[in-house]
Amino acid sequence: MLNLTSINTKVKTRGSVCNMNPILKKIKEIIPSVNEEKYKNIDLNSLITYSTHLLEKENIPLTFENIYVACYLSFPKRFCLIGFEEFPDGARINRAILQCLPKYQNLLIGKAKKGYKLTLFGKSRALEVERKLKSKYSQNKISEEKISNRTIDYSEKIEEFSKKPAFKKFLENKKESIGVDDIFDFFDASPYSGKKMINEKLSRYEGVAKYSKSKELIDFIKWVKNKEEFKEYLR
Repeated sequence: MLNLTSINTKVKTRGSVCNMNPILKKIKEIIPSVNEEKYKNIDLNSLITYSTHLLEKENIPLTFENIYVACYLSFPKRFCLIGFEEFPDGARINRAILQCLPKYQNLLIGKAKKGYKLTLFGKSRALEVERKLKSKYSQNKISEEKISNRTIDYSEKIEEFSKKPAFKKFLENKKESIGVDDIFDFFDASPYSGKKMINEKLSRYEGVAKYSKSKELIDFIKWVKNKEEFKEYLR
């Protein structure tokens, strides 16, 4: 596991940045300072896309190691070891990157040995995160539910949802083939997003179901909430 603290300490004690890994030095230079309040409620996969986007803009190779470092430096409170904030949690970062791959959310393509690339969907997600981070409001003060119902085209939302594997299988009465990964994909989340974030996503989608008056979506949300394998992520 990379140890950014030991790298930083080594640089400081020698009193010169000349000894710093040149790629690490460049990554440090492009990482903006972001208040924790801005990103604490953004899911890990979305934060991964943003960090990858930062590297991509500066033509820094999208290797596993570079993404790993960029994620921790950008969002230390989300990617640190619990109880040891000065150390990155490699397992958490690795799982988040895996969740970004085509099998799950299709935000990144590639492999650890050869490097990664943002998909169009991943680039869109990264820009969405960038807008949120640049907003003058903290994330806990912004709620999509507070947006006027008249500004939302629910027919488009339902059409968008119907293309996702979980809801599509539900509509085709193939509930037995809907796995937990399908459900997380539906909510644009992952098992590592945190219970608070997962519950917020669920509540948000319940709002869409309510205001769209879609019986199918209402029934689907109820079914998801009662699915035993998913309940543990809500408690």
